[in-house]
Amino acid sequence: MNRMKQMDELRLIYKTRQTASDPAEWKPVETDVSVPIGGVRVNEHGLFRQFMDANIEYLLKSFSVNEMLYPFRVRAGKPNPVRERDLTKEIPFWCVDLLGSEAGRFLMGAGNTLRWMEHAELRRRMDEIVDGVEDCQEENGYVYAFPPEGFLHNEQANYARCWFTQGMLDAAKSANLKALSLIRKGHDWFNECKYRSELIYLSLGLQGHTASTQMYFSPAGKPEDLQVAEKYYVQDWWMDKLIARDLTAIYDYSLDRPHCYEITGFEAYLDHYMATGDRKYIEAMVGAWEMLVENWQHIGGTWAICEGKHYFPKTYPIACTGELCGSVFWIRFNQRFHRLFPDQEKYVAEIEKSIYNAAFANVTSDGIRYHAILETAKQTPNMQNTCCEVHGSRLIGTLPEYIYSIAGDGLYVNLFESSEMDLNIGGTALTVAMETHFPFEPKVTLRVKASSAVKMNLRVRVPGWASSDMPVMVNGKEVAAGKPGTFLALDRIWADGDIVSFTLPISFRLLLYTGIDEIAWNKDRYGLLYGPVLMAAVGPIVDVGHGGSTVDLPVPTERLIESLRPIEGKPLHFNIEGAPDHVYMPYWQVTDETFSALPAIGM
Repeated sequence: MNRMKQMDELRLIYKTRQTASDPAEWKPVETDVSVPIGGVRVNEHGLFRQFMDANIEYLLKSFSVNEMLYPFRVRAGKPNPVRERDLTKEIPFWCVDLLGSEAGRFLMGAGNTLRWMEHAELRRRMDEIVDGVEDCQEENGYVYAFPPEGFLHNEQANYARCWFTQGMLDAAKSANLKALSLIRKGHDWFNECKYRSELIYLSLGLQGHTASTQMYFSPAGKPEDLQVAEKYYVQDWWMDKLIARDLTAIYDYSLDRPHCYEITGFEAYLDHYMATGDRKYIEAMVGAWEMLVENWQHIGGTWAICEGKHYFPKTYPIACTGELCGSVFWIRFNQRFHRLFPDQEKYVAEIEKSIYNAAFANVTSDGIRYHAILETAKQTPNMQNTCCEVHGSRLIGTLPEYIYSIAGDGLYVNLFESSEMDLNIGGTALTVAMETHFPFEPKVTLRVKASSAVKMNLRVRVPGWASSDMPVMVNGKEVAAGKPGTFLALDRIWADGDIVSFTLPISFRLLLYTGIDEIAWNKDRYGLLYGPVLMAAVGPIVDVGHGGSTVDLPVPTERLIESLRPIEGKPLHFNIEGAPDHVYMPYWQVTDETFSALPAIGM
């Protein structure tokens, strides 16, 4: 069957809306909090800064500017410098079928990083890429690396266009306003292009949706951006299945193979809700969120769904799931929910565990891993422009924006990382500085620096994983105790020098694994978590049959936690009484050791 006939048949069955709503009838949803665009500084000795520095190193040694601009110049008929290497031969899929995604990856990683910290070489290269894109833009506004006649090739129109668009928008956030102008012209072309109605039916077509919704929410956005997305990407039949909690909507997505990239579609549907107020979008996305958490989330928060086969509900296959892309999209999806429902702590909890157990586990200065493999051995990091490099680099660049969120009357403290946040409340400039060594130590101190006394509602997250209520002190005096899974509101007049302090009630938890990789020889698998942090048992592995291997800890399950003995000088590293050949450490810190995050435990 030729491509056009196949698309015609798909359009008859899996229709998009084909018509767009009237912007005059939209009722934009006023979100209760906003995400910081800048103004957050992470401590140079903190964990977030460690990964941001590693990400910068990765970006600077992965691809040169000329390599990233090469396909743009070819498409525009511009001369190219002599090639350092032929990426079309070295990396044939990522640099042939997804032209321009190399530039999108760099712009997302660099543009987001430069929002919080300056780095001369990173900025120079970012600006040089934008200048090169400008030199190749056509008079009609066309800006993409692949020629218009290649729009329907593979995932180019959706994947490459989407992440190049996001990269240009992120470059604009870090003060390169030329990038915003260029991508605005590019989307003017796209909004009128003849290929729009076919894009959803391409390979993983739904991933192109957010290019239009995020363009709409940019400073250069137009109603046409959202209308085009509504006409050619929104599928009511899919939302109906999500509202009905029909699990096939996730693992048997009728239009294409199942994949964690479905979450990019969910991101876009929440964008439509925030833009228009149409309740159908939010009802469908709450259904999607609930089904994903209840049926496909691994212990620790990574995803038991990728692509290539059906990942049936609650089967939780351990091998080759946990794709980093899915965790990045999940973070962005939950950030939107947090903006809508900021007092529901569960959305920030999802962001937190995804950062510690997916992002930190997969991002290194030497490359970025594709899957968060949960046992035997981690994958070798890639430096090949893979999708997980594209989004892993993007995520690390955005880390500071998840620590705090801004409310009209104050600030939400979401994550616990040594940092400072500048804000303005009612015309008064102030800074909230957080001091902590979390997760290695549970103590947190917040210091208020204000030009004058100011009324502010400071909402402190009490994590759902907390083992008890959390007393909170202001200037040394206990003022309240927050319950796990809530935000504790401290609404008062704050003066320069005021101090908030608390100790997170953090403890170990054992969670039973159930799924197709259960152990056959009378033992159970368990995941051990310390607060949000997934731990890994490191040491020799044993054969469990059917070609699988895991760690076997001969310790009674009920005694496992009390058998842990801290290793001096190695925070969160533990010897295991009764299992002298193994140690527990944070999963993200495992490098080339054999291990299991879901070991067999018991006598």
